[in-house]
Amino acid sequence: STIPALVADKKAGKIDIAAVQTQETAQSAQSANTTTVSLPAPGVAHLVPNTLNGSPLSKLAVRNALMQAIDANAIMKVRGIDGTLASQIIAPNIPGYDPSIVRPAYSVSAAKAALAAAGYPNGFSFLFTYYSSAQPLADELKRQLALVGVTVNEDPQTDFDVLGAKVFGGLTDMYYNTLNTSLVDASD
Repeated sequence: STIPALVADKKAGKIDIAAVQTQETAQSAQSANTTTVSLPAPGVAHLVPNTLNGSPLSKLAVRNALMQAIDANAIMKVRGIDGTLASQIIAPNIPGYDPSIVRPAYSVSAAKAALAAAGYPNGFSFLFTYYSSAQPLADELKRQLALVGVTVNEDPQTDFDVLGAKVFGGLTDMYYNTLNTSLVDASD
C-alpha cells in the first residue's frame, strides 16, 4: 500500500499498525497523528557477486578489494535507508549473527592496492543487474568503483522473471538483493 493510502486508512480507523521502510515514508506517515517506533529490520541489503563464471569477481582477493572501495553509508543514503553497515548477510538481531566478522574500512587507496595485488592494476568491468527502482544505488556504485578503475555496466530490470533468469542463470556478474528472515533465525 502507498503511504497516502496508509495515512488515509489510519485516519479512517481501518488500521492500527503499519510498517514503513524508509525515513522519508516514516515522516510522511507521521502526518497522520501516529506514534513511530523504530525497530531494526531482520534483513540485510547486499550486493551478490557471481563467483562461478570466471569473471574477476570469482577471486576472493578482488571481492575483498571491492569491499574496501564501497562506501556503504553513501549507498544507504541514496537508497533512503537508515541502518547500520552489514558485515554479513545475517542481521545483528538474528540468532546466528557472528560479531567477530568485521567489515573492512572504506579506503580507495587500499582498494586500488588490493586490486593491483589481485592482478587488476588497471581495473576491469562487470555487469550489475538490479530492479530499476534501485537506480540511485547503481549510479552510486558505478561512481564509487570508477574511483578504483572498475567499470560497472548497469543492467536495470523491471520484470521479475527476466531479472530472475539472469541472476539464477548466471547471466550477470553481480546483482542487488535484500535477505529478510521470516523465521527470525539464520537458518532461514
